[in-house]
Amino acid sequence: MTAKSMTDWGLLTYFLNMRANHDLGVSEGASTFYTETAWAKIGGFKVGWDASTFDAGFLGASDEFFTNFDHDQHQGQVQWSTTVGGWGFFIAAEDPQDNPSTLSNIFTGTSPLDENLTAAPISSSVGEWKGDWPDIVAALTGGAGNFHWKGSFGVTDTTVGTGYGGMLWGQWLQNGNSVTLQAAASNGPGALYGANIQPDGYGTGTYWHVSGQVGWALTNAFTVLLEGGYQKTPGPSAWEAGAEADWTVGKGAVFALEYYYLNHNLPSGYMNAQSTVDFMFKRSFD
Repeated sequence: MTAKSMTDWGLLTYFLNMRANHDLGVSEGASTFYTETAWAKIGGFKVGWDASTFDAGFLGASDEFFTNFDHDQHQGQVQWSTTVGGWGFFIAAEDPQDNPSTLSNIFTGTSPLDENLTAAPISSSVGEWKGDWPDIVAALTGGAGNFHWKGSFGVTDTTVGTGYGGMLWGQWLQNGNSVTLQAAASNGPGALYGANIQPDGYGTGTYWHVSGQVGWALTNAFTVLLEGGYQKTPGPSAWEAGAEADWTVGKGAVFALEYYYLNHNLPSGYMNAQSTVDFMFKRSFD
């Protein structure tokens, strides 16, 4: 839902996205109803719950799994932005309580920690690693013709030290065809920025990932997307690959089918590879 009105300080916009989910994989099903996005903006000032200013994104109707290596986090935030001549500048204070604390899908299994790993427990609460200060994120955007790019830098205060990370993202779009590339790197306490892993999850050092996606519009209604990524930590590494087909059957109505594969070199006793088939129907209304 979107509502707009003019004020003495500029255009005031409210945006609210509510979602409902029913999980058939749980005994008797499990239903949730939640706020996915909610914010208010006047001029260049925005406050609310939205995607982190640090993040960018990839195309496709089914984006539940790709990419596991991306920060890709909604956070409560206060943001100011401005655009000048095709350039955009953003700066935000974001709530660290909303940062996840798990080791992402690179660290899957139920075995005790291997003695060679310097990682925290598999299960921990959201926001467990937050310090005393908000996350500070700045981003710069630009583009020319069919090409658009974004660079961002974030600083976070954690219980294991000050974390920081940076990201570069670029996308070319023309007639439904696309190429999207992303790279991010961080220090240990900022591992969420570089590799979507909890602070110092595999010890101190550099955490980074690279991801890419290529899309072909075979017809006006049918698009194929190929995706891949690589993640490196001071300990294990991982790579992922995916293929997706999107079929637009009508205005705002899309069927999507995706195959996703994740592989990592964890010690024995952990799940080192997994594959998933994801099917969804997406309906939106203007």
